[in-house]
Amino acid sequence: MEAISSIRQTIPTEEVIIENDICPKVLEDIMGPHYKFCIPSYQRGYRWNDKQVVDLLDDLFDFMQTHGTKNYCLQPIVVKLNSKERWEVIDGQQRLTTIFILSKFLKKNDPDFEPFAIEYETKKGSTLILNELQNELNFSNIDLFHISKAYVTIENWFKDKFEEHKKAKFTSKLFIFLMEKVEVIWYQINDKTNPIDVFTRLNVGKIPLTNSELTKALFLSSENLDIINDSEIASSVYHKQLEIAGEWDRMEYKLQDNDFWSFINDDFSISTRIDYLLELSSRAIKQNDQDNYFTFRYYYDGLKVLKNNKDEVEKLAKSGKTVVDNYWQDIKECFLTLKEWHSDPTYYHLIGYLIHSWMPVSEIYDVYRSSNKTDFDKFLKRKIRESIHDCNLEELKYGSKTQNDKITRILILFNVISTLNIQDSNIRFPFLKLKDPNVNWSLEHIHAQNSEEIKKSDYQQWLKNHKKALQRLDSDNYSVLIEEIDELLEKIEGKDNEYVDLKFGDIFQAIINIFTIDGDFETEIHDLSNLALLDSDSNSSLNNSVFDVKRNKILKREQMGHYIPIGTRNVFLKYFTPYPKNLIYWTEEDRKAYTENIKKTLSIYLPQKELLNEK
Repeated sequence: MEAISSIRQTIPTEEVIIENDICPKVLEDIMGPHYKFCIPSYQRGYRWNDKQVVDLLDDLFDFMQTHGTKNYCLQPIVVKLNSKERWEVIDGQQRLTTIFILSKFLKKNDPDFEPFAIEYETKKGSTLILNELQNELNFSNIDLFHISKAYVTIENWFKDKFEEHKKAKFTSKLFIFLMEKVEVIWYQINDKTNPIDVFTRLNVGKIPLTNSELTKALFLSSENLDIINDSEIASSVYHKQLEIAGEWDRMEYKLQDNDFWSFINDDFSISTRIDYLLELSSRAIKQNDQDNYFTFRYYYDGLKVLKNNKDEVEKLAKSGKTVVDNYWQDIKECFLTLKEWHSDPTYYHLIGYLIHSWMPVSEIYDVYRSSNKTDFDKFLKRKIRESIHDCNLEELKYGSKTQNDKITRILILFNVISTLNIQDSNIRFPFLKLKDPNVNWSLEHIHAQNSEEIKKSDYQQWLKNHKKALQRLDSDNYSVLIEEIDELLEKIEGKDNEYVDLKFGDIFQAIINIFTIDGDFETEIHDLSNLALLDSDSNSSLNNSVFDVKRNKILKREQMGHYIPIGTRNVFLKYFTPYPKNLIYWTEEDRKAYTENIKKTLSIYLPQKELLNEK
């Protein structure tokens, strides 16, 4: 393993570059008595329980069996060299201690084996006791109790896992794997950094080091930024560090914009969003589930290979570039491409739909990099056609999950393209709303279904809403029905449930018949022509209301600031009907106009549409 590289990081509030060291190390590289670790007093003691120890053993065993030729990566070990020439462990002491215990067990019969030394600052004599671990519990203090318990757990795991004659062979095999294939990311902070500040940052809230932090440190390494032909290397490196650090911060800031983030990713649980950008830019392939730092490894290994190529380094130096520049340029290009997509109305809507529907950003980005604009535009349209190739509008019927998913896909695309078609670049489909984890989007019947869908707890509100609708329609002609509604409302308050259920069904059907002017609507109730996209809160508040009631409620919700998809809004405003005779009923004319508008809007994407010039 090459020597530790000098790394610089930026303090966000100051123009100061602080030197830190970082590199992957296999465990063999930190073994031996010359590696002396100290667990400082501000850390809590060793507290791994049986499950955590067994999980590590199971993980190592399974990985060795399935990926034995690859490296198994543990979490980073954060250290600082103190005045006593000991490595003060700031983060990672639990796993470091467990590795010590495991290595002692595996080599318990080898008097010549010396692992690294480890001592707990608050426990005098802890090093001696750690070196004399036996298969028995130590009750002298709480830390050593947990340490000895971990040793007993390891002993028992081996007994349960292997027969006696197989145990010795596997023990030897696991030890070799542990030394040669298990690695940590060694992160050494510099003398100026306060270790307690670092410990607080990593342990309060349990915020681990991320791929982006490690990669940023790698890119700010002075040895990675040296320019051979520059006579003022120190000044040049410092300014390059400031340039990268400043650009990095601006990218991180932009990625925190939820509108921008929701366009490219719907996972709002990701705390360090620039990790996603690094992964996308590098197209690094994660080789196994245990390697959480595969992106960092991609850049580390790439820079290592590049630095060993003297001809390439000299070539870069002659052009005033460093070994970092190519990687950094790729990251910036990726970021600027995403920004361009987000700001361009056409790309924003077409790519946003594809990302939301099913297509990985990485696939779209790879095609973008290898295509001219014309071919890329054709690619987007082709992929959108593929996304709805199985959606025959005439055959879609609300009911099964498969059918509902197809209808939802069609209506989302309809709303996206309808928004794109508006001649105002400031109006954009809000993918942020679509991806909001607190909002569920569902299908709403434009014309009511049946009373069985209405909960008893909603009877009262439904009756009040539809009493107003009857009054708006013709209060005199429907006075008898309005009286029946008033009577039923009194019964509901009196909880006469046997009468209420029967009477509500009768009133419901009477009202549906009044507001249905095209005869039998049952055959078309579940057609696309009677369905719209709506958020679940709006949907639940409508509760199988007739068109007039839904229309008024939806418009009021929009006035209150709730988002109503443009296609749904236009349905209830009857924008699609050339000369609507009224705004109270959802008629056959309205249904046909709505369906025709969907077909027209999606004409180049629907499966029956063939465009010879875009094959």
